[in-house]
Amino acid sequence: MKFQPGCKPGPGRAKGSRNRLAGHVFEDMLKIWTDPVGLAVDRSKLTKGQEALLQLFRQRPQEFVRQILNALPKEYQIENVIGELSDEELWQRIEQLRAMDQEENRSVN
Repeated sequence: MKFQPGCKPGPGRAKGSRNRLAGHVFEDMLKIWTDPVGLAVDRSKLTKGQEALLQLFRQRPQEFVRQILNALPKEYQIENVIGELSDEELWQRIEQLRAMDQEENRSVN
């Protein structure tokens, strides 16, 4: 049903209801993530989340790295990488990126 001019909108969704649902989902995921793996003696201290990460690391290391980087805030990734570089290394990296950008533009045109 379309909103008609002059009509007052209804109360809508209760304030915080979406956040409450997301909170419940997050709590459920956290319970599974932090559960111990179980019976294996050498893995008795691992959680299901740690075991899942280990399996991903062993079977698909590139996907493992991708998932880890996706989980980190973008600001954290950039600040840490830049913070570890000297001024000279930073300028070299900027020049490399510029050269890559120019090469990419040439290949597109």
